[in-house]
Order: sequence, then structure tokens, then C-alpha cells
Amino acid sequence: MTVIVMECASESIRGELTRWFLELKPGVFVGNVNARIRELLWKRICETDAAIGSVMVFSARNEQGFEMKVFGDPKRKVTDFEGIQLITVAPSPEDRTETIGLPEPVPDFQATDLSGSGERDTVRPPEDFTAL
Repeated sequence: MTVIVMECASESIRGELTRWFLELKPGVFVGNVNARIRELLWKRICETDAAIGSVMVFSARNEQGFEMKVFGDPKRKVTDFEGIQLITVAPSPEDRTETIGLPEPVPDFQATDLSGSGERDTVRPPEDFTAL
């Protein structure tokens, strides 16, 4: 199974892909082709100027059961993390200039003498306590 998603696909590329795939929505193609045809079509997609953002996901014999290829969108890239492919998104320029402060540490709950008996009682946070 192969899925190709293209933004701003030209009519010639869409026509070529519809020979091999079903076009579910404009720019979304699904089909079952062999590896040779899949790689030739991907090469053709990458050679076009209109391929602003293209993603191809196809079945593979690995832990995830699929592999991904991304072309054209500089904000997203496929990163291999110990054999698992993940999509990493680069932060936008606005996000890079914004400084994010670290949250305040959760206070330690010390054992204190609450009963006046001279022994220390353990104070525990309530069950629904959430540190922000």
C-alpha cells in the first residue's frame, strides 16, 4: 500500500499518478504498486517545480510497518530515531525568539509534627494534586 500526498500538484503529475493510484481528494493518492514504480514516481514528483510539499508513505518490513519520505517542506523532515521514523517540525521564527521559562519546582512535602505528639506526621498531597 502506498499513499502520496501533494500540495499544489500540477495537472501533469496528477494525471500520471492517476494511472497507478486512486485520487481520493485533490492531491491525495492511494494505491498498491511495486517498489520500482513507486521510486520512479517519487523521483518524478521530486523533479517538478510545483512540488511544494509532498509526502509518501508506503508499506515496509520494519517495526512500524511503513516508511515515509518527505520532499519540499523545510519545516518538516523525517528523522530516524533508533529505527523508528518520526516527523520533526522546525519551530517557526516567532517561536525561536520567544523565551519559555521553566515551571516552578513542586514543593517537597516534609514530615512535620501536626498532632503535637512530638512525632513527625507524613503530609501527602491530595490524590487529585497536579503540579503546574
